[in-house]
Amino acid sequence: MTTEIGDRGQWKTRAGFILAAAGSAVGLGNIWKFPYITGENGGGLFVLIYLVCIALVGIPIMMGEIMIGRAARKQPVAAFHALAGKKSPWAGVGWLGVLAGFVILSYYIVVAGWAMDFTLKSIANFTEPIHDRAEQVATNYRATASLDDMRTLLVEREAERELREPLRQLQAQVKPSDWKGYQRYTTALGAAGAPDLYRAEILHETYGEEVSAGMQLVLSEADSQLIATWALLNVGEDEQALVSQELYENTRRRLLEDEKLRPQIEASEAILAQIEERTREARLAVLAMFPLVEVGAAEREAQEIFIRDKATTLVRRNEIFDSVDSAFTQVATDGWTSVFWAALFMLVTIIIVAAGIGSGIERACRLLMPMLFALILIMVVYGAFTSGFAEAVSFVFKPDPHNLKASGVLEALGHAFFTLSLGMGAMITYGSYQATKERLVSQSVTIAVLDTGIALLACLMIFPITFSYGQEPDAGPGLVFKSMPLAFAEIGKGGMLLAILFFGLVVFAALTSAISLLEVVASYFIDQWNWNRKKAAWLFGGVIFLFGVPSAFSMDPNFAMPGWAPSFGKNFFDTMDYLASNWMLPMGGLLIAIYAGWFMPKKMRAAELADAPSALVMGWLVLIRFIAPILVIIVLAQKVGILDADELLHGLFG
Repeated sequence: MTTEIGDRGQWKTRAGFILAAAGSAVGLGNIWKFPYITGENGGGLFVLIYLVCIALVGIPIMMGEIMIGRAARKQPVAAFHALAGKKSPWAGVGWLGVLAGFVILSYYIVVAGWAMDFTLKSIANFTEPIHDRAEQVATNYRATASLDDMRTLLVEREAERELREPLRQLQAQVKPSDWKGYQRYTTALGAAGAPDLYRAEILHETYGEEVSAGMQLVLSEADSQLIATWALLNVGEDEQALVSQELYENTRRRLLEDEKLRPQIEASEAILAQIEERTREARLAVLAMFPLVEVGAAEREAQEIFIRDKATTLVRRNEIFDSVDSAFTQVATDGWTSVFWAALFMLVTIIIVAAGIGSGIERACRLLMPMLFALILIMVVYGAFTSGFAEAVSFVFKPDPHNLKASGVLEALGHAFFTLSLGMGAMITYGSYQATKERLVSQSVTIAVLDTGIALLACLMIFPITFSYGQEPDAGPGLVFKSMPLAFAEIGKGGMLLAILFFGLVVFAALTSAISLLEVVASYFIDQWNWNRKKAAWLFGGVIFLFGVPSAFSMDPNFAMPGWAPSFGKNFFDTMDYLASNWMLPMGGLLIAIYAGWFMPKKMRAAELADAPSALVMGWLVLIRFIAPILVIIVLAQKVGILDADELLHGLFG
């Protein structure tokens, strides 16, 4: 039975609390954000560091949050009033959590609404016409394009892929700020109409032999022009080349007068020769992949068929990507469509929260969480039979120190924080609904394990499909809404079912987190103002939805606040995300760690940890008092721009 205290309620079972808390933690951060930041940061080593961060920061702060909620039996603001006194400034931590929940949910419902839109699109089999149209475009291309054009297309694409990581490692030899300065320099040269003759000389030295021999290297038009200009200057008779040289020398002299820019240019130019040589090697290697050599008729025909097959596949995938990108852009830039889906998603969230703790939230999570697990496992099993599964497993679990920067380490730490719903008062609120003093350590570890397990399964769900169908793991935020639909369209008829399963589980994951965010806000008015649950849920669910309308219209060209993006440097959606993710959550977690470790009444803290071994308690105190606050401060400094870890470590160690 659920025991009602006012209109608060309690969890019916320990499993109900764990599933609800895990549901709060498992959300878009696991299904959407974790896979794409794993891809951006090189996979294996990032995952390993993320797991360490969960242990050193995530679990200790989660224990602190649940402990505060259980000790006070109240939501965040009232909990600090009860534990620290009504006039204590610590109540501000509770207010910060309520505000964070309010702000995050306002734009969270927009992303969840997009997932609902794509779920319905998948049920309507929106990928089938995309697939059919792409097949026709690819067939037309095969019938009309020349073999040389096909070969050029393939070489450009493969060279770009082959060069991405080597060039990143070469560029890492200079400070990030130096490389940015060099990019400003080259942009300024272009604005002045001056050719970069320093680079032209390097290009001529690097490719001169191949160019003289008439070898096809698939150089860009700009690079070919630079080589030609340098060759004319060596002859010394072309008037236009001499004019270009004079313009270059005058422009370069002006730019080198800048004492800050000059060393940045010099440092970057020092590695240009290495970059161009590595680029040349990659281009020659890729050319060897698509040979057209003088051999027998049968061998020549096989070479041509191979090139046509590869080029046709690439054109088909490019067409599908453009169509899927257009489908996402249409919904993201249509404010009213985004508002409709956000309203529908918020309506479902309000209904569940208004139904109460046991009858609403616990019942929903006991249904949704097993369904979420089942859907992910189905997708993982499918991925296990794809050609990209082995590559995906290696990518996710094989550490590679070359693919991770210092900022990636802090990204892992920051995400460990975000994904466990820390700093927003959710765990304080859910902890306050526990009727008995269950084992705090085991609860926190179980929740963290469930959350982390789903994040890793999400990678094993997404990456096998992306690798199998030629997509990049570092596709960024578009991984879910662009790369995955592309793969589903490539699959053909079976892609519709997979798309329904995938976007359905994204909606379920978003819903379990949205429930906790609304509960944080509603519980304040239930506890502090004695409102009944239905009134608090419906009224503030509506208020949060109205506050989220500008986020829904942020990418709409007819946005009613046209001055927002130019003045803030971000649209409304991104501004809210920046405030919540970079300021509110780290600050909330930092203050909770400090309070739980240093200021919480010792008797209450001891009572909550009474069943834990003394060595474990001492270890937790060290983590919550020293390790977690220091690491959170570093993350906060990085996120708000006070610290640039990549720049700092490069300056210290090179």
